[in-house]
Amino acid sequence: MLPPLPPRRRPRPGRGARRLAVLGLLAAAAGVALGGLWFWTGEWTPVVAWTRGDAPVLVFEGERLATPPLVDSGEVLMAFDDFRARIDPDAFWDREAGLLILSTRGRLVVFPRDQVTAFVNDEPTRITVPVRVRDGTPYVPLSPLAAFYGLVVRYEAATHTAVVDRTSSPRLLGEATERAWLRTGPSRFSPRLAEVAEGASLRVLGEEEGFYRVELRDGRLGYLPKAVVELQSLTAAAGPEPMPPPPL
Repeated sequence: MLPPLPPRRRPRPGRGARRLAVLGLLAAAAGVALGGLWFWTGEWTPVVAWTRGDAPVLVFEGERLATPPLVDSGEVLMAFDDFRARIDPDAFWDREAGLLILSTRGRLVVFPRDQVTAFVNDEPTRITVPVRVRDGTPYVPLSPLAAFYGLVVRYEAATHTAVVDRTSSPRLLGEATERAWLRTGPSRFSPRLAEVAEGASLRVLGEEEGFYRVELRDGRLGYLPKAVVELQSLTAAAGPEPMPPPPL
């Protein structure tokens, strides 16, 4: 009988195999680290739209209003209820006569519906866009009234955003020190609205949980980490001062 064969030894992995195993572990660790970084920075969060299609948005003093404005040839018209709540609580809409009646700074201003002639103390004045009524809601053209109420009105066509500010309101200005995402809430996990470029100018509206609530030059509102915003100056909105009352 032949003697039993000795047990066969398993070949040891060579240096090349060990090197591949180490590289595989390093690649896996790097993948986990990058995945964690990707998750922690919130790059996975959804990007949401600022507006629904071409529907305009009205931002008044850093607040997005629920009722959209009307925009006619770049002119902004504000819903009457918003106008009365935020600009002139004494504004009156005569539904039967179709007249918007304002009394401010010693002047009686009357806007007939759908007419490009308004009356200031009974003197006719030509305006670009008249008072409109849409679905039973009257809309007030703001440009003719900017001097009466000390308003700055502009329309940002790229974002379909009407921006209205008071000339008397202080504005804290800042600048983005690096590229960052504008988010819908004060968290890196909040949905993303827009990418803000380094050096972008912005208005700082408030502070919350390590974030600044800001308004971009194009009117969009959102949150940026405080670490990427450099505060610069406190100023007022550029525009006409409120018109003084007429002499007695």
